[in-house]
Amino acid sequence: VSGFDLTFSVPKSVSVLWGLADAALQTQLVEAHHDAVAEVLAFFEREIAVTRAGANARNGAVAQHEVAGVAATAYDHWDSRCGDPQLHTHVVVSNKVRTVYDQKWRSLDSIPIHRSVVAISEHYNAVLADLLTRRLGVAWDRRDRGADRNQALEITGVSEDLISEFSSRSRDVDIETDRLIERYVAEHRRRPSPKTIIELRATATISTRPEKELHSLAELTTGWRDRARGLLHADPTGWAHSVIAHTGSAGLRAEDVPLDVVAEVGRQVVAVVGEKRSTWRHWNLWAEASRQTMEWRFATPRDREAVVGLIVDAA
Repeated sequence: VSGFDLTFSVPKSVSVLWGLADAALQTQLVEAHHDAVAEVLAFFEREIAVTRAGANARNGAVAQHEVAGVAATAYDHWDSRCGDPQLHTHVVVSNKVRTVYDQKWRSLDSIPIHRSVVAISEHYNAVLADLLTRRLGVAWDRRDRGADRNQALEITGVSEDLISEFSSRSRDVDIETDRLIERYVAEHRRRPSPKTIIELRATATISTRPEKELHSLAELTTGWRDRARGLLHADPTGWAHSVIAHTGSAGLRAEDVPLDVVAEVGRQVVAVVGEKRSTWRHWNLWAEASRQTMEWRFATPRDREAVVGLIVDAA
């Protein structure tokens, strides 16, 4: 392949807050998103991006080598295919990387990328939450997203009614997924496994995907505020400022987390992953460790990375 598309999408509550905010607050939210993407891309370079060298023999005689970073370009998108606010960035990573030990250009090893994609997403969500709390003082709470989906961390004060109003795309996918599950039950006389449900949801996502339409951000923002005004019974830009506390919090340092807590969370991670999967790897543990610590606020991305790494080691 020519490259890999790493897509970083903010939680829906953040998209709603950003879509209804005035220009100054919008800028702050976008800057936090960009900084979180940059932090996670640096993590990707340090921990995931490698190349392979050696004979591709049947006995697996291939060496993985460190690379001198990756070459990437980023594209910001403002909306979903249904025209709802959905702040997200496509980071297109070139497949060509320079090997550290001999300076030769080789291809990225795709296996670690595919195995770590969920862990990268969870790490991004956590880093973004840390940044927004530290800079804007926002609070967070977990929301259920159905029996077949992980809980989501959303901004406190952004109601489910608002999130639902601006989740047309998810609603279409949910309806089609439910239809596919019902058809599966009728054909097989049993409910599909969690893995099969994920596959059905992927099918529903593709089959319900509308064509993209191009609109200016000014046009989109005006429409979003008009839609929200009836639900909020208030000026949307004023409401957006009421959600943030304006004063951030310091957050945890890695040394603030006791080792017995690390060990206990490690046991929880193994228990949860063991319920979901018959076999698992390092990045499955990392993704679950990120979920388990999602509500912990850290002072820096490196503090979060260190603690999650300790929990994965304990697991």
